[in-house]
Amino acid sequence: CALAAVRMARDSLLKDNEPRAHASLLATALERGITTDGEVYDLDDVRRLAGDVCGMQGKLFNLEELHAGDIAAALGRRQQLLLPYDADPSNKFPAKLEGVHAHCGIVVGMAWPDRTLNGKFIQVSFVEASPDTELPAHTTDEKDILLAVQHSASRRLSIASLKSFRDSNMQLRSFGEKGSFKVKEMNLAGKILRFDSID
Repeated sequence: CALAAVRMARDSLLKDNEPRAHASLLATALERGITTDGEVYDLDDVRRLAGDVCGMQGKLFNLEELHAGDIAAALGRRQQLLLPYDADPSNKFPAKLEGVHAHCGIVVGMAWPDRTLNGKFIQVSFVEASPDTELPAHTTDEKDILLAVQHSASRRLSIASLKSFRDSNMQLRSFGEKGSFKVKEMNLAGKILRFDSID
């Protein structure tokens, strides 16, 4: 799913008239011994693959230090945020499953309640946001801030609180019961990958 998320981010960063043909992310990951089954569980490897194969300029950030305002600003600048989390297999919402269903999605929007409008939500999405979008001062509780995350090629979004996604991400330290089948150790906890541009 990390490779699918990279392809979604790549396609979003490309201009409409630019070609979408690149070398295979999967073939390169297999050649480098990063995966045997197409799943990549190291965000450093994902960043390098995206740069080497697709020319994407990516930077890793500590998710614990990233604030909601940083996410809103990234959306406003049309940057792509690849967020690892443990996904409930029935609905892809963030869960705490000890890494058994580690997953990656692209943050495509966020919303928060505007208490001056009787608790109705004001949505900020990658289409509408501007780089100077500021969160209202009352939105300090991460349970009040919702992220919309697209996974794989699905049109259905996972929408949950920033706190839920962060909590799910922070426990991605092992594969749980399926760990014996993996090539490398998991390196996803506390990380988010931002793609700024493509060469």
